[in-house]
Amino acid sequence: MKRTILILTIVLLMVFAGCTNKESESGKYITINGDVEGISVQVDLSDISHEDVTINDTTYKGVRLSKVLQKVSLLAPVEKSYLMITARDGVSALIDAETASLCHVVEEEGVFNMKAPEHPRVIGIKDVLEITVVAHEDVEVSDDHALKIVDEEGDRRISFGNCKLLMFEKSGESRQNGNLAVKYVKKAPLKAEDFIGDDFVLYFDNYDMLKVDRDYAGSFVWENGRIYYETDERHDSPVTGIVSGVDTVIFDAFDMMKILLDKNEKVMFILPDGLSYEQVEYYKDNLTILSGNYKKAASVNPAISNVALAAIITGQSPFVTGITKREVKAPNVKDIFEYAASKGKTAAYVEGNSVLVVTSEKPKLNVVDSEGYTDKGVFETAMYELGKHPDLIFIHFHGIDDANHEYSPLSEEARQKIFEIEGYIKELVKNFFGHVIIVPDHGAVAIEDADGTTRGKHNLFKYGDMYVPFYYFERGSLIEE
Repeated sequence: MKRTILILTIVLLMVFAGCTNKESESGKYITINGDVEGISVQVDLSDISHEDVTINDTTYKGVRLSKVLQKVSLLAPVEKSYLMITARDGVSALIDAETASLCHVVEEEGVFNMKAPEHPRVIGIKDVLEITVVAHEDVEVSDDHALKIVDEEGDRRISFGNCKLLMFEKSGESRQNGNLAVKYVKKAPLKAEDFIGDDFVLYFDNYDMLKVDRDYAGSFVWENGRIYYETDERHDSPVTGIVSGVDTVIFDAFDMMKILLDKNEKVMFILPDGLSYEQVEYYKDNLTILSGNYKKAASVNPAISNVALAAIITGQSPFVTGITKREVKAPNVKDIFEYAASKGKTAAYVEGNSVLVVTSEKPKLNVVDSEGYTDKGVFETAMYELGKHPDLIFIHFHGIDDANHEYSPLSEEARQKIFEIEGYIKELVKNFFGHVIIVPDHGAVAIEDADGTTRGKHNLFKYGDMYVPFYYFERGSLIEE
């Protein structure tokens, strides 16, 4: 019996020893994030050769920081990048990435410390949490690696590395052997109103959206290479974009339609596809029914028709509808037509020549005319449906978007199409005694093709495609000729 126990004990000790060795061989990882491919990368220091570094007669074994950087792909050249070395307590040091060869990562007592005898003492960060690559501000990075901001000033892109700097404040700088080091410490939580300064809409990595009143805004925080938004409840998906200075979002139209139907009011919703806030502002002196009574609304992201239409007819973000790209399927939640039916209301849905979203109400489709548009057919079908006196009629004109794409948003062709569809809207309004809501799905941005031709595009998260006009005319307040 004793012999059996002894053998079992030896076996267990061998198993334990084997597990310990495996853990010790599993790697020593340090986080490199910010302006790198992958946004946040774990680099195994055990895969990199260690070197001696001597400070005050003490020699350490460490990994040269420049060799760590070779394990990741920087979005900007080394000479156009900074490195922000951050301790677990938030104290940070910013240096030129070109001087990384003078720094060593040393493991001591289970934590990583930075040793850099050629640099100022501030570089000696203890208990390193992460190293963030920060591209110079004049470096343009792709939208996938930047926080996208749209406001009255236009369009901005802040690289993720530079986003981190927003969360810190400079507390000093020093120079040694010609090497500059800047010390940073964490700010108090970055309040949204300090960063944005207006009502705004947040767009998250999971396609969700949040309309924020600046007076009740939360804070932005930095975590593992991305910016997050915190209120009393944490939003678990990182922020990818911000649109500020808006009164509403396009899918607020859903609640307006619901409320009016609940009050036994008739509702006409008109979607002039592709009509931007910028176009209306530009042409408003020559418009009539579309010249006023509008608010500035934010579109969805991505700003494309399938995604935006699904949001409008459900009152939900793309995250909730499940429609986040160009695909034809039913949303994950009930649409306005199903709601109308549940209240015993009649509805009609007039579309172009194809289905963009599978809806509970079958759309009336229209053929393309000799000029390649469906607008005249949509108008005539809508007039016919108005004769049936539905409680809800939803009308989708596509011509403005088509003209934008082909000729650009401020082209003569786009201008004529806007005036044409406004004429159809005026005629529809004259034949409808009820409430009218007019909301585009997205706008358009003028982009020059490789051949020099200017055309219109959207899904760019820019001023032109993210801002649209939002119209509402109450019963009895409609414009008449």
